[in-house]
Amino acid sequence: MSAQLQLRERATLLADLRQIVQAMKNLAMAELQRLQRSQPALAEAQQTLDAAWARLAGADADAGMAAATARCWLVIGAERGFCGAFNAHLADAVAALAARPGQTVWLASRRLADAWQAGAGQDATALRVLPGCATLDEAEPVLDAWLAAATDAATARAGQEVWLLSTGAEGLRRQRLLPAPGVPQPWGGRTDAAGDDPAPLAPPAEGRASTPGASRPVRLGLPRPVLLAAVLHQAVRVQLRAALETSLVQENHARLAQMQRAQDHLDELAADLRRRWASLRQSDITNELEILTSALGPDAGH
Repeated sequence: MSAQLQLRERATLLADLRQIVQAMKNLAMAELQRLQRSQPALAEAQQTLDAAWARLAGADADAGMAAATARCWLVIGAERGFCGAFNAHLADAVAALAARPGQTVWLASRRLADAWQAGAGQDATALRVLPGCATLDEAEPVLDAWLAAATDAATARAGQEVWLLSTGAEGLRRQRLLPAPGVPQPWGGRTDAAGDDPAPLAPPAEGRASTPGASRPVRLGLPRPVLLAAVLHQAVRVQLRAALETSLVQENHARLAQMQRAQDHLDELAADLRRRWASLRQSDITNELEILTSALGPDAGH
């Protein structure tokens, strides 16, 4: 095979790869736009449910939690690849958690389970693996599975809390889900497993209504325990969805950066191929001129 043909075939391959990378970038951008459109409604629902839970639960929201010694961690990972070290950072945190007594870890991503197994050199079957979520379209059934697992974990063992570990804009973050939701806090590494709890959802300040009628006494149409359980159920689900969407946003940002680096590398390879093609072509032209000059003989110019 001639050198020119080899260069031509390689240039075709690079062009095909560049189209694939661009398509993946377009998918990541489209997913980010969808996530951005869903944020206002999600933020409103989260604010409403947080205020309702804080107002109904009151001072009882954190009752008995100081004595909790066991924690079940739900770790949200990336279900799709090409997002850099997204899952690797989570796998490091999982390794820190799994090494501590009284910590149960559930991985909400099969790809994260693979990263944990490869990085820690341990069997991922030792940890429970829940369904992961690759796109916003898959969110509802995945959230149902996560919420059911969290609820079962909170009721299966006395004194056990359910915590969430996910990726936010500033890096990994932790958040208590059950028996009472807390606000997201930065993940600090190994000490977090026994560190300070995130602050519970605070009730509205006196005289400042965060929702219509918040400054007036709560009038219940259902028995308080029933209503409290229903509001808690919905509040935890919205907290899970908010963490999932935040995680998907960061995952797709990481994927865009990864694809941009791949595209830049392909562009460099393509530029190198063009230089080699031009050099090879120039060499061929020089050889052809030398052959032609030799064939015409020394009197060719007369």
